[in-house]
Amino acid sequence: VDRRQRQMCIRDSLKAGEYAKAATSYDLARVVAPKSPVPLLGRAVAQLATREYSSSANSLLLAVELSPDPATFRQDFNSLLPDVAMVQERIKELQADLARFDDFRLRFLLGYAEYCSGDESTGMTDMTQAVHKMPPERAAARRLLEALRKDQLNRSATTTAPATGQ
Repeated sequence: VDRRQRQMCIRDSLKAGEYAKAATSYDLARVVAPKSPVPLLGRAVAQLATREYSSSANSLLLAVELSPDPATFRQDFNSLLPDVAMVQERIKELQADLARFDDFRLRFLLGYAEYCSGDESTGMTDMTQAVHKMPPERAAARRLLEALRKDQLNRSATTTAPATGQ
């Protein structure tokens, strides 16, 4: 089985709601490709689904550190995870946790989950708050946030540009 087929099998596990199995499979994929952010990102999504919020945040931030390409992080949770209500429930749980104790790692995870669930504006706000509280050595998270912001601006400019050549 080649790498691409393994990735498809793991994504199938996520789509089937087999989150613990997917997390374990992503761990194995990381052994094969330790410098790739993709297994870490997948593991972060699976851990979010299984309510392993601290582990998920750590996986996400490590993936950000490894990734040279912010496009890696543009995920659509609504197509990747079968239960949209579950994702919204995890977002609400993270919000409640953060209301008790604000942690930049969890705030970044919350923002990423919101962003990937279609609430890009709120997600960008939460990721920005998280980045402002991060230590200086977390420069990759700042770069990712800037790249996502530029991408968001480019997409909005494209969709709001008036039609030409009437």
